[in-house]
Amino acid sequence: MFYKIPLSLETEINDFDFHVKKFVDGKITSKELKHESAPFGVYEQRNTKFMIRIRCAAGMISPAQLKTVALLSQQFGGKEIHITTRQELQIHDVEPENIIPAIKELRKVGLASRGGGGNALRNILASWDSGISANEVFDVTPHAVALTNKLISEENSWKLPRKFKIAFANSDNDNVNARCTDVGFIAVKKDGRKGFKVYVAGGMGRKSQSGNILHNFIPENEFYFVAEAIKLLFYKYGNRENRNQARLRFLWNSLGKEKFVELYNEEIEKIKNFKFPEFDIIVNEENKYNPIEPVNSFSEEFDVWKKRYVREQKQPGLFLVNVPFLFGNLKNKCVIDLAELLADFGDNVARFTIQQNIMLRNIPEKFLGNVYELIRKITPLAAKPTFIGNCIVCTGSAICKIGIARPRELLKALNEKLEKSNLPLDKLPDIKVNLSGCPNSCAQHHLADLGFAGKIKSENGERKFWFSVFENAEVKNDILCMAKETDEIPEDKVVDYIIRKVSGVRCQMSGVGMKSQRSKV
Repeated sequence: MFYKIPLSLETEINDFDFHVKKFVDGKITSKELKHESAPFGVYEQRNTKFMIRIRCAAGMISPAQLKTVALLSQQFGGKEIHITTRQELQIHDVEPENIIPAIKELRKVGLASRGGGGNALRNILASWDSGISANEVFDVTPHAVALTNKLISEENSWKLPRKFKIAFANSDNDNVNARCTDVGFIAVKKDGRKGFKVYVAGGMGRKSQSGNILHNFIPENEFYFVAEAIKLLFYKYGNRENRNQARLRFLWNSLGKEKFVELYNEEIEKIKNFKFPEFDIIVNEENKYNPIEPVNSFSEEFDVWKKRYVREQKQPGLFLVNVPFLFGNLKNKCVIDLAELLADFGDNVARFTIQQNIMLRNIPEKFLGNVYELIRKITPLAAKPTFIGNCIVCTGSAICKIGIARPRELLKALNEKLEKSNLPLDKLPDIKVNLSGCPNSCAQHHLADLGFAGKIKSENGERKFWFSVFENAEVKNDILCMAKETDEIPEDKVVDYIIRKVSGVRCQMSGVGMKSQRSKV
């Protein structure tokens, strides 16, 4: 629907099917299967079932596609689907014999899991408010989709030394962390011309690193050449011997800026005559066919909800609605109900955010009551301040095979304790609290105002869960300065620690969260 699946995918699925059948028949191990499954976004969970990660370029998905994912989760997976911090969806608890049937059904509606994992091009991000924000430089969604179409059609995109991530931000507010990824494009204008500032060789992990400015400005129609040249450089010179040193940022560090740029310019020269990908403008407007009747929800609760979760778009009469979900988890039935409502508002109505929520767009004011009546039934967070819904947590050891701690349990406990407190969360600054279950930063604790990373410490011969504390990520002189480690605390102290910090912000209106820029629609 929003990106074009390459013709080669059918053959690749059939090849993958061969290996899955061997695994089901006991002829290969799960470790041997992972070599084939990871590039397809398929990973084994701790319970020996599998997760399927689904590409959603720029976080876009149509109501029909969303409903299909929920139906497949209902048929083949668990009770809910999951929104990732890369604007994708995941189906969990899939039995191995159902992997291929699910992937084939996804393909029928224009969705692919190819590149959801492994040493491959991952989902390309774009600002969730792109195309509707009054503060954006320009809409970067078409660029993210066009680059997706081009790169996923190239064979070497699946055979890289390590994962390769790209993001497009529609302004300097950078609500997709383009300053901290392998290739980040930030929309700018120079002398009236549209273009991009380009960051390179950033990334998250045990050795997280901010991106480096490669170009202060490139014309709008050169984004493909930049991304392709960096990909080719990575393909040729990336470390294929040591997985722990294989990301693009390690290549930048080993070569040094001067040599990296020299090799990059060589690749640019080789591809300057390549065909540039076409990109279509995505129109944000009211769907002219709305068969549903408007619902009037005049109440104090409705007014509070609007203040918290509804914003005007730059398109007159249209509104953005933030739909928050705890842990980014959505029950299948709730997703189906939401998709059926959204079908009346056209295909361009939903985007996923890196906060693991859904942003609805192009909703006419007269239908906000319809949206409210459904949302308050499908997600309890819709009746609460935005604080918990904006927290980012990874799955932790409950699902992830390399996870250490269980950050979801901490967020649950935090939510319960805040409900019983008198802390006025609606009056707090926009604070980012991120909790990772291990040092790998899947929940982006290095990019938080207040971040936590799980680890194990030995006390009197007993192994216990602890968390490293990170504070105050901020942007200085166009460079992202990551949150610094400031403390370490036992797991059972984390919730009270967060509440003390949040309370301190309320009292002082300074400190945590005050230095970070924020994107507003």
